Amino acid sequence: MTSVGSKLQMDLGSSSEVLDGCYDPYTAEVQELIDEHPGMFYLMDPASVLAVRQLDLGGRLRIWDMCAAPGGKTLLMLENKEPETYVLATDMSRPRVERLKQVIHQYFAPLSEHPEVSVRSADAVNWGYRNQEKYDAILLDAPCSSERHVMGDPKAMSNWKPNRAKTLPKRQYALLCSAALACERGGQILYSTCSINPDENDSVIARYLKKKTDLVVRPLAPSVGKPTEHGTLVLPHECEGWGPMYFALLEKVEGT
Repeated sequence: MTSVGSKLQMDLGSSSEVLDGCYDPYTAEVQELIDEHPGMFYLMDPASVLAVRQLDLGGRLRIWDMCAAPGGKTLLMLENKEPETYVLATDMSRPRVERLKQVIHQYFAPLSEHPEVSVRSADAVNWGYRNQEKYDAILLDAPCSSERHVMGDPKAMSNWKPNRAKTLPKRQYALLCSAALACERGGQILYSTCSINPDENDSVIARYLKKKTDLVVRPLAPSVGKPTEHGTLVLPHECEGWGPMYFALLEKVEGT
């Protein structure tokens, strides 16, 4: 990865991806800025940035970030939304919600200065059922097995159980159903995970499309990553350490 002004660029021979507004923390210039101004830069996986930027936020009126904590993807949407656009960020864990509020306060602005931004502790499954066709852009960054995190964290590895691979897709499917209910006709849903397990990725989308007809898959913009049946999978060993990150873009249409 090379830093070109305020752009982060990944060159992969015949293809490349440029992330405007992002900085490569491994360059000496940016590392110096980080050291001189601690707390100014929010570090996150470039694949996460790539995923969120698939959502077309132009002209959107109401955005819902369903599983928002710790807040990196929320920050991206806050930075790219229209000034008058309302953003709701939810998470089921109260401690995680408090962390989310701190992240927004530190890296974006105090919530008191932005009445159009709301952060709540809520079960996203129930929230979608109670607020049907209310949002025109939804980010579902679903809880997942997060293999990279587990492999790099001995504590997380010790807590890992084989049955997670069975229980997580059920929760992910329930969240997707909630997102579909909460999405307006013509609105978009971005489904993402940091898992490489197909059961948590394409299979969740496929299960929904098999049962219902109100969501359709839309094309994705990235020139990197491995196309899957319904989305894209960014793998670290193929993309200079980016990911893993799976994402798929869906649109709400008239169902039958």
